[in-house]
Amino acid sequence: MTNFTKWKLTPDERQLQSLKLFPFIDREQLPEALRSRRLREEVMADIEKDPVTLGVFQKLAQEYQEAVVQFCMGNRGMSILYDPFFKQIFREEKMERLEKLLSLIMGQKVTIVKDIPLEVTRRGDDASLMIMDLVVQLESGAYVNLEIQRNTHDFPFERAECYASDIMVYQYDQLKIENKVLNRRIKERNAEKGEDEEKEKIIRFDYRQMHPVYVIVLMNSRSKKFDRYPDDYIHKSIDEMRFDTGLTERSLKNYIYVSLDIFRKMEHNELTELEAWMYFLASDKPEDVKRVIEKYPEFMNLYQEIIRFRYNPKELMTMVPEAIRMMDEGSFQLMIDRLQEELDTKVGQLAELTEQNEELTGQNEELAGRNEELAGRNAKLKDEKRQMLVENVDNVMKNFHVDLQTACAGLGTTVETYTAAKEAVGNFRAEK
Repeated sequence: MTNFTKWKLTPDERQLQSLKLFPFIDREQLPEALRSRRLREEVMADIEKDPVTLGVFQKLAQEYQEAVVQFCMGNRGMSILYDPFFKQIFREEKMERLEKLLSLIMGQKVTIVKDIPLEVTRRGDDASLMIMDLVVQLESGAYVNLEIQRNTHDFPFERAECYASDIMVYQYDQLKIENKVLNRRIKERNAEKGEDEEKEKIIRFDYRQMHPVYVIVLMNSRSKKFDRYPDDYIHKSIDEMRFDTGLTERSLKNYIYVSLDIFRKMEHNELTELEAWMYFLASDKPEDVKRVIEKYPEFMNLYQEIIRFRYNPKELMTMVPEAIRMMDEGSFQLMIDRLQEELDTKVGQLAELTEQNEELTGQNEELAGRNEELAGRNAKLKDEKRQMLVENVDNVMKNFHVDLQTACAGLGTTVETYTAAKEAVGNFRAEK
């Protein structure tokens, strides 16, 4: 696993990160009940009251310290789309909030009966656990996995498919265990009955006992695939499998993607209750806050709950470090993915030219000149690929202060491949 602890952001990068977590707001435009006007001295006095809180605060980079102070003073808002904040708003004792949100997104009334441990117990060959944001079971028996994603590169469609499959296996295991317990009790009751008394039948597992699984992904920034649908911010794949013959069958795995950035760009004239929830999750603009509260006054309690963090730095500082860690890891992975995309583009070009070269090999001499040209381009692209690999690894080591092995692992290559590429690049330059 990539070692993020060695990666350090620049002050400018940390400032940008702090604005994602605690964006600036015009507090004078907010409803009076949501305005906070605290002096820096008051905020620091609250932080310094508790040695543990002060210790956590002092470990933060200066840019994050200032962001926390500005939030507590009332000059910044809070993005609740980071897991620690989101889970505090939708914590277990406030489960009716989550029920309402899920009901509106899914288009059906839901009742949550239990919270499922986030670390689903299914393990892969690498012995790693799938850790999900939030998983609950509904009164209907269905399971819902709610994922909150700031950068959608973290959550491709394939990952949603894996999560749904993992919950299906978890559900299967739970049903088998429940059936085993019930059958043991049936056997015990049957053993106590007389010979003439009717015995209870053993329960056999039936796959029709399985309930649907819903994976709901809230995206703060969409992937390019959603750009084709600028007038739709919710995408649902629900309830059925469809075959090429026209046959349809019930589907147990269902997916809902909610693009909050597309929602923010759209006009919402009527302001439905679902749209009010979307504004609560996706916007801290005073005009949006006012509009939501005017039509749905019950949202005032949710906004005031965020405001209360300004006066409780002890609780706030239990969440901020985790949110910062998640931002840092997301930014590092985004950088790696972009470098990998550049490398993949070159690899794709090389593969395309190699295929063309192989097709031309068996053709007549008239095409020999074309073959030589392609071979030259092929060799040049190989050199460019090696050079880009060396440059990418060197840049990651230099800019993010990681060792060679960590940089190679982050870019999906090996030290041996890097070493061979670097040697080839050196020989190529010497020949020139």
